[in-house]
Amino acid sequence: MSSRVLAVTRTLSGIGGGDAELPGPSPRFLADLADVLDQAARVCAQEGAPLSFEGVVPERDESAANRAWASLRVLSDTFRLQEGAAAAVGGGLLLEARQLMRELTRFA
Repeated sequence: MSSRVLAVTRTLSGIGGGDAELPGPSPRFLADLADVLDQAARVCAQEGAPLSFEGVVPERDESAANRAWASLRVLSDTFRLQEGAAAAVGGGLLLEARQLMRELTRFA
């Protein structure tokens, strides 16, 4: 899972700044990607929640995973609007985000 986050981070670092190595996707795509990653963090937080005081595992809230998948669908729709080399970069980010969500929700 950490390899997915690392791949996204490396790609994003390559598109930032004036001497960017890669063409960046649109601001809308990046905002949608940020939402996916935020939702993924919420799934992680839920999965990492400590045991209750009585030592009982809290009941899983499926809504966190559902919101994360919904945000990924929005990102997929936004990706279709990308053109040229930015589409290749966006495609890589979309793929890593999708793989991250699959790994996060594999046991959900």
